[in-house]
Amino acid sequence: LRQKKYRKLHGEFLIEGKKIVQDALHSSFEIKTIWTTPENLTLFEPYSNNILLEEITQQQAEQLSTLKSPEGVFALIKIPSNEIKITEGPVLLLDFIQDPGNLGTIIRTADWFGFKAVICSNNTVDVFNPKTIQAAKGSIFHIPVVYDELLTWMNKHNNFDFFATTLSGKDIKTIDFDVNKTAIVIGNEANGISKEVLNYSDKKITILKKGQAESLNAAIATSICCFCVNG
Repeated sequence: LRQKKYRKLHGEFLIEGKKIVQDALHSSFEIKTIWTTPENLTLFEPYSNNILLEEITQQQAEQLSTLKSPEGVFALIKIPSNEIKITEGPVLLLDFIQDPGNLGTIIRTADWFGFKAVICSNNTVDVFNPKTIQAAKGSIFHIPVVYDELLTWMNKHNNFDFFATTLSGKDIKTIDFDVNKTAIVIGNEANGISKEVLNYSDKKITILKKGQAESLNAAIATSICCFCVNG
């Protein structure tokens, strides 16, 4: 399940760590199995009536883990339906984000600032990639993440105001956002927003540069935008 094709084939993904498994237990996600080493068993025994709970050895935990210091807690979770109704903002639209760490950080940031959803283009990295899950720190269980063709989604949700982040737009600090109608579009790490999505957007916005850096990391830029919209 570390590879997207197998996650898609089985309709399942794997998480690890005590905190993130506990987050999953308090979400609407369907947990199929929890594996844990003996020292963590009592934490999850109250859930054993509804979820298969299996004890594993420390050696097995190390084989399963993608972390340097595994906590010995894992859960197998069913991938939820992609059909989620989103009627109000603020939301984020991500156009071909490639780095799993960036995606996880963006989801965590959107969760922190109370965004209603994260809409990903179909070519954006998989939200259930282990590195994305670790970077999101449990936020994948708090905020809907939807995959779609962005132009299709934008056309269906034309009640939103689409703000495209660029290097040459209007200063974001001068924008008076209608929060419930706001959709912020974040582009690919190297190439920015695709021409088609940029042309469909209502306004171009930018984070004004004061120094000499060529650009901002996509996750950092998203954090600033989220703060300006709903901070």
